[in-house]
Amino acid sequence: MFLLNRGFFVSVICWMAISFLRGNDHPRDASFQFVHENTEIHSSIDSTIRFDGLIYNLSSDVVHITILRAVNDIPQNWNSSMCIGMSCYSPSTDSIAIEISEGDSASCGLSIQINGEGEGVIKLHFYNIDDTSDSANVDISINSTPTVFIHENESEKALVKKFALGSNYPNPFNPTTKISYVLKESGTVNLSIYDMRGRLINAVFNGNQNLGYHVVDWNGRDGLGRPVSSGTYFYTIKAENQVYTKKMTLLK
Repeated sequence: MFLLNRGFFVSVICWMAISFLRGNDHPRDASFQFVHENTEIHSSIDSTIRFDGLIYNLSSDVVHITILRAVNDIPQNWNSSMCIGMSCYSPSTDSIAIEISEGDSASCGLSIQINGEGEGVIKLHFYNIDDTSDSANVDISINSTPTVFIHENESEKALVKKFALGSNYPNPFNPTTKISYVLKESGTVNLSIYDMRGRLINAVFNGNQNLGYHVVDWNGRDGLGRPVSSGTYFYTIKAENQVYTKKMTLLK
């Protein structure tokens, strides 16, 4: 009788432990998201193309992200390089580690040198160094033909979780810089440049845009087309009833 009770007791304890573990087996919230341009790229022959995206920190802490080029299946006479902002690494580099502060973002992507017609597939794998299960994958398909067209992927746009403003690149810059941002919703967007005194320098974009990833160039000129002087400037985006501002430096 004692052995039966002890076995029953052990069974109950094991059942309770398993139930507890299952009850707490909830998926963790992602600490980051990578929002990007179209993954199906159609390019002209003998050209250099870019695939760009924005990694932004969804957590309340610093995140350490590794970007791995897991697949680089392209024709022999092509090459691809991993890029952070406008800085691109050697084609032989297959992984990059970056740190993104709370509430911040980082632009990254690929520079692809295309020589002649062909097709290729590149796969990027992103993961949190502190929790490798916190990850994301992106498959980029490239097709080089004499005719160029753009394929819109609505399913990718639907995955956008958050409105975010990226860091401009390059920074410092002369004379042109790129400003990237992600829209969670389609609507009116105003992107403007201000000087240190808060004076409007140039409204570089003011209009409607679809949700997803966008890039706008600023050529270092004011609203009348005149070059501005070296110094610190602020770029401010207003969209989705929110306002974000970041700083950049023009050097001449």
